[in-house]
Amino acid sequence: EGMARSPLKTKLILLLLTSSQLIRSIVSERSRHRQPRRLAPHESIYRFLKIENEAGNMRPKVTLAALKVDDEGDDRAEYEYDIDVVQANQAVTRQTTYSIDAGSPHPIGDLGVKFLVQDRSSFGYHEGIVHSVEAKSTTFALISVDEKTENVHGIVKKQGDKAMNVEQLT
Repeated sequence: EGMARSPLKTKLILLLLTSSQLIRSIVSERSRHRQPRRLAPHESIYRFLKIENEAGNMRPKVTLAALKVDDEGDDRAEYEYDIDVVQANQAVTRQTTYSIDAGSPHPIGDLGVKFLVQDRSSFGYHEGIVHSVEAKSTTFALISVDEKTENVHGIVKKQGDKAMNVEQLT
């Protein structure tokens, strides 16, 4: 008699369990769509990617704060320039093979480079679908991060601006 639960108590327990699962999924969804971290020009892009990848995030998003240097060559910064990027999926991996003249296959091995590309979602795009009529034109960004030297090189272009080289040297 003491072990049997009333139908009302059972429904309440199920309702509480369902509610807690719903709350957890909402919190999890919000944490996945949090604002990307903003890296200052002096912060290492390589180290940021390394930490994120080691934590299991293979597509980290980040806003790079770059200093626009004038064209006169005197290395004076004109203004900050934010670049929203995401780590690209690797199309070529260490398991990819190649052959010469249809010979035996050889593995590519470790390429030692990661790529960052423009983050389309920061401009109202998600998986190729425009969510906002007023979304800005996509910024072009292709940035390589050398895992051996930790140097970063790339090119970025925003609507209305000239293409710019991006560098972070260690």
